[in-house]
Formats: sequence, structure tokens, C-alpha cells
Amino acid sequence: SFHINYNYYNQSDFLIKNHTVISLKFADLKSEKRYQRFGGFNYKTIQFNDMRVIDLNDISLYSNNLSQGLHSNDLKNYLDFYVGLQFEKFVFSWHFINVLEEDFLINHSQDFQDSYIQYFSIKWKFDN
Repeated sequence: SFHINYNYYNQSDFLIKNHTVISLKFADLKSEKRYQRFGGFNYKTIQFNDMRVIDLNDISLYSNNLSQGLHSNDLKNYLDFYVGLQFEKFVFSWHFINVLEEDFLINHSQDFQDSYIQYFSIKWKFDN
């Protein structure tokens, strides 16, 4: 399956200017095996408005010290992908999150950074 979602917000007081999500998922359509292989990726882009925000390093969240700008109109790119096996009662999958190591948190001083994450997931499918 393939999915594209694009949003453009034409308001200067809104935090996000552009937001795009592209998803592609593939799976075995018919298999004689006990499992079905699947995989896919999600690609997201976010462009922020040039705004002023609360400083995350400031103890008082309601401080009037909003002199630091958020950032320029840089485009943030996030890429996630996953592969797995689906059985009748279980789904096993390996996920790779933020492969491009883009920062998630908006922070002028860059003290907080999220990076590339991997994890293994097991889901149990109940009959009822």
C-alpha cells in the first residue's frame, strides 16, 4: 500500500507551515508458509514557521523571556522503516526510527537531541 498526506497551513501564528507524510508498506500477498513477510517505511517532512517559543531550559515555563527564535524555515526530515513476520497469533517486527538522526525537540540551545533508535516488537493477536 502507498499513502501520501500533504498539509500546508497558511497562518503565520501557527507553529507548522508544511507537513508531509509518505508511507509505503509491502507484504506477501499469498504464501504457502505459516507466516507473511512485511515491511515498509514512513517518511515525514515538517517545515516550521519562524516563530518565537518558550525556552525549554528556562525553569519558569511562563517566562516572558522569549527572545530566542525557534529556528529558520528549515525542513526537518524523519525516516522510519520496519520489517517483520506475521503469524496467525503473533507479529514480530524490527523498527528503525529516525534513521536520518533529525532532532525531534525544538530547542534553540540544542541540549536535547533525539537520535536514531532501533527496537524489536512482539504483538499477540487475540481471538476475540
